[in-house]
Amino acid sequence: MKVLASIVVLAAAVCVVSSQGQRCTTPSGLLGRCVAVQQCPRLNNLLRRIQSGTAPPGALNALRSAICSLTGQTALVCCENNQPVVPPGPSVNRLRGRDILPSQCGLTALVDRIIGKPAELLSWPWMILLRGRNSEGRRRFYCGGVLISERYVLTAAHCVHSSALLTLESVRVGEHTVGQDPDCQKNICAPSPQDIGVEEVIVHEGFGSPCLSCNDIALLRLATPARIDNLHVRPVCLPLDPERDLGFSARDLKSRRAWVAGWGATESTAARTGSGTFSNVLQHGNLPISDRFCQLDLRDYPDPNMVLCAGGETDDACNGDSGGPMVISNINRTRRYVIGVVSRGPAVCGAPESSGIYTSVIYYMDWILNNLRA
Repeated sequence: MKVLASIVVLAAAVCVVSSQGQRCTTPSGLLGRCVAVQQCPRLNNLLRRIQSGTAPPGALNALRSAICSLTGQTALVCCENNQPVVPPGPSVNRLRGRDILPSQCGLTALVDRIIGKPAELLSWPWMILLRGRNSEGRRRFYCGGVLISERYVLTAAHCVHSSALLTLESVRVGEHTVGQDPDCQKNICAPSPQDIGVEEVIVHEGFGSPCLSCNDIALLRLATPARIDNLHVRPVCLPLDPERDLGFSARDLKSRRAWVAGWGATESTAARTGSGTFSNVLQHGNLPISDRFCQLDLRDYPDPNMVLCAGGETDDACNGDSGGPMVISNINRTRRYVIGVVSRGPAVCGAPESSGIYTSVIYYMDWILNNLRA
């Protein structure tokens, strides 16, 4: 997050590296503990208000003065002892997050018939379109996302961060062909898509640091719940326990293939230049997950497990697909799980020996669960 990154830079000259959890003294003279800002409810709330533009005057200086240490690129803050410090690992919030997620997820009426292009009508009931407004007031769809519950959408931070070219206004649920209503295939017609406002945008607090695409993940809390049905609108599953849920370990992902989908660029100009006209019909493709063609890109990330690389064949995510899901079936092929979020791609979409970069959902599972609320 740029706000936090600027605080880190300003504090770097006066802070020393120290261990998380040590004793400290707050700017007001109270005893506290040196912790990550996410673990201190009062300061984490202040950071969110700064990010949303609703903070009181002097908030940035107050947060800056609370920094007690730098651990690598992470700023720690002095959280007074009367604050209920949130544990860094599995927490009460994480357990509550599990309870919020639906038990019926990742099911499609097509079972394992997700084949061909464009995507069939019933194959992606969790796909989301983000709609934004530019500086001139013009509105358009510009990024993707994935429904993980009736109230939450998972997407990329760069789509909804304050630095994005468009300001998020709403999301569209249950869309297949933009501009067509109803969507029909094989004598099956979908209900009209749902356009839902966004109540809260939760961007990962580390987005943009220490690399521009680091921590590229965000949650959207919808203003009203999405209407779920058995065919056209259903949430995808989250891999809470990969070995149990998927039937194989997270390490084994790099020997498997996954599906990506979106309404991004499709024309031949995209293959040549990375531009092109966005599709009005939902497209999808099947890609191998592999680090083979992204070794240089992985050097940007402090931990290569933060992301997944996929591509190197004809199918690829492209402009406009950002924020959309990378989905894989469990070993029994009974449910679909989102394992990645489209973050960035090669200069030329679909070029051979190139890979797209996907934020790893497994890596950020604690963050996701800790940020869900009933």
